[in-house]
Amino acid sequence: MAEPSPRSSCSIIIPAKNEADNLEACITRLPQLGSWMELIFVEGGSTDGTWETMLNLRDKYSDRLPVKCLQQTGTGKRNAIDLGFAHAQGDILIILDADLTVPPEAMTLFYETIDSGKADLANGCRLCYPLSYRAMPLLNQMANHFFAGLLSWLLNIQIKDSLCGSKAVRRSEYQKILQSNLSLKDRDPFGDFDLLFCASKLGLTITDVPVPYYPRTYGKSNINHVRDGFKLLGICWYIYRTNRKI
Repeated sequence: MAEPSPRSSCSIIIPAKNEADNLEACITRLPQLGSWMELIFVEGGSTDGTWETMLNLRDKYSDRLPVKCLQQTGTGKRNAIDLGFAHAQGDILIILDADLTVPPEAMTLFYETIDSGKADLANGCRLCYPLSYRAMPLLNQMANHFFAGLLSWLLNIQIKDSLCGSKAVRRSEYQKILQSNLSLKDRDPFGDFDLLFCASKLGLTITDVPVPYYPRTYGKSNINHVRDGFKLLGICWYIYRTNRKI
């Protein structure tokens, strides 16, 4: 009988701006994933002591798992993710939002999807289960359905949620994305559309991972729905024009 393949190692990247009270639960609720796991906090201009909390937690839990603490060199979630990915050493890279609206326990689903070879990019889907309006207001739900449908059509893929912050990709595949020069760069300040766009253009397999979605219990969203909605429409228009040139 063949020996089972060793499990992939894993890096969990956690962008955080003004999420001080959520950070410890990111560690304590996170299951062990793979043969080795590290956690990478990336702080982005907080005013509530998030950076100091990160440093304290790094020391407090140093005997449990490696914890890295980074500060952004720019602004926006996309910049934070790029920085975290650049410092990651795991085979599988997973994004966990610090607001805990997608629970840390669900990261097992993302890990298993990539480690099993089921997909090259695991895309979180919050719209597969019933949602409370407190977790996601009706207007937000409608906007998420709209952008998922539009992006599915533009990229010829099948996804039900294009804006879930939780995603996972094998580091080797992410390196292909970096080398492809396909990136939307500064057009996408969040990084969600960029990962989906690049993965689809490279022919990577994309699979939705259904996840529960809960109301945040601390802090407030860093998203401006009207302003950022127009930014997302601008990205879709750019993708449409890019596709017409191919």
